[in-house]
Amino acid sequence: MDTIYDLQRRAQELADAKLEGSITPQDVGGLHLDTLAYIAGMEQRNAGGLGLRKTYATYEAMQADQQPVGTDGHALKFGQLAVIATTPAGGAHDGEIYAYQKPGWVHIGNINSNGSLDIVQTTGSSKEVVMSQKAVTDELSTKANVSVVELLTKYVTAPFDEQITDASILSLSVINYDKIVYVQSQKTFVAEYLGKYYNNWAGGDRPADLYLDDTRRNPLRNKIYICQGKAYAFEGADGTLTEICKSAGSSGGGSGDTAALEARLSKVEETINELKSLLLMAAKYNKK
Repeated sequence: MDTIYDLQRRAQELADAKLEGSITPQDVGGLHLDTLAYIAGMEQRNAGGLGLRKTYATYEAMQADQQPVGTDGHALKFGQLAVIATTPAGGAHDGEIYAYQKPGWVHIGNINSNGSLDIVQTTGSSKEVVMSQKAVTDELSTKANVSVVELLTKYVTAPFDEQITDASILSLSVINYDKIVYVQSQKTFVAEYLGKYYNNWAGGDRPADLYLDDTRRNPLRNKIYICQGKAYAFEGADGTLTEICKSAGSSGGGSGDTAALEARLSKVEETINELKSLLLMAAKYNKK
């Protein structure tokens, strides 16, 4: 049989013929017949690579077959497919489709799935399974079932233990700490542990995330900080931690402090609204 290049050459010769009678019906008809024969041969060869070429009764039988031969009697080629069909149906690996890797196999699907997804009852990282409606509801309920105090501590207020004028701060992380301290000269919070100061800490109920941004250099400014019965907030362009509500009986307390506190609280109105939404969600999903 002519190759594709032979057919192209013959077609070009017919196209280049200029003399009258130089092209006969046999030339044209022969080219057509050979072209159709070539196309038919290509279809036949391609058909051999399509579809499931072999069926196995078990997964173990497939793995043990080192030289698989298809149902047409020809050895399987790389990428051709086989299926596992157990008896009775529904056995282990039933309906699984594998592509031959010469040697070995790779799992590519299951003809019994009909496009459905596996349903699970827990969270996870798989991209091929889904959680049931009940599992999703339970998970949301668990996450939303947080007390008001915990929400306020996380999103609106954060307690610290003392202020100091200056300190040498280590850019290191610790798990344990003795105190949460505000360093006035550097305008940031740190964890004090065994007499040293660290810019990141994770242990206890007051992790660094409650005080600092992801860089661990800048304090969170849209919060109210509580220390020894006094409330503080970052005010002004320079971001100074300022007392905004003095203790009862202390000098200077008055309407000015109240106004400052009210102004600060107005800046966290959006956060409070988010807390309300979480609490409403908790109430909704906790109903029996």
